[in-house]
Amino acid sequence: MGLNEEEQGMRITARHWMLAAGLAGLAGCGSSESEAGDPGNGVVANLQAMAPVPYDPTNPYAPLLDRSKAAMAAAVGIDLSETFVKKMIVHHRGGIALAKLVLGQDPTPDVRALAEQTIARQQREIETLRSLAKDGKPAPEAAAAFQGPAMQMHEAMRSAGGANPSETWIRKMIEHHRGGVAMAEIVAAEGTDPKVRAFAKATAEDQRRDIARLEQMLGAAPGPDIGAPIRAGEPDPAGTPPHA
Repeated sequence: MGLNEEEQGMRITARHWMLAAGLAGLAGCGSSESEAGDPGNGVVANLQAMAPVPYDPTNPYAPLLDRSKAAMAAAVGIDLSETFVKKMIVHHRGGIALAKLVLGQDPTPDVRALAEQTIARQQREIETLRSLAKDGKPAPEAAAAFQGPAMQMHEAMRSAGGANPSETWIRKMIEHHRGGVAMAEIVAAEGTDPKVRAFAKATAEDQRRDIARLEQMLGAAPGPDIGAPIRAGEPDPAGTPPHA
């Protein structure tokens, strides 16, 4: 049932166009949004205006990472807290797109299960983030604190690779989550909106859990049996109140 290299390239090339749209808003919410109503602060228009990135069969993630980088830079809010909200919407949409990509690469069963879980959970978290977004004039200075962590995340994701598609996805998602932790910690320490600060603290904790789980899958760290990761805004099955 394996596809030859040319067939794989054709499938992945077609998929990139759909995933690029997912980063711009379709994957996250299931419907298109106008620039005025997009919590990503005009990300849809910015991405649609970009020239397509040439397909490289040796690095199918490159177009997604390039578009995610541009979308992250374009996401600016009215202050530090709201900028975090907009950037995390982009961050989660990127995670969804990466998960959809690996699902088309015949991943191992555990990676397939985690990728499907990632899509469902991050879609729900995007809705929580959308509820925290506010209207107002963007403040470019509010984005300065996130430039370093975002750049480090994208460079680390670009460099991360593995011996097969499943390992490559795991290593890229580890860097993806590390970037989420770094951005969340900024707002947890300096944010002024109590609800956003609480969400940021929960996000940092949750994404550390995700990293630990992914490292276990690699065999890079023994770690405890942490089970399914607890995500921001969701109740802890052990009884801890939900992060909200």
